[in-house]
Amino acid sequence: MNLAASFILGGILGLIPLALGFVLKQGQLGFVGFLFCIALGFLTGLVGPVVAAVGFSVGIVVSWKHRRPKHDPTQPRADL
Repeated sequence: MNLAASFILGGILGLIPLALGFVLKQGQLGFVGFLFCIALGFLTGLVGPVVAAVGFSVGIVVSWKHRRPKHDPTQPRADL
């Protein structure tokens, strides 16, 4: 019973980086985060998937912000 609960918890928490990865066009990183959450749910119970979900979510956001195109100051801004 406890083993199944660990897998379920890891899968539920793994949906956070998975969804965030697909929304921010970082699907591969989100899928790896999903797998890590499931594996850590099996290995550690509650703490591992929580840490992995938070870590991968932060990593996905940082990677997304790093890959966004920067504003070119020589071009006129469209939002003015």
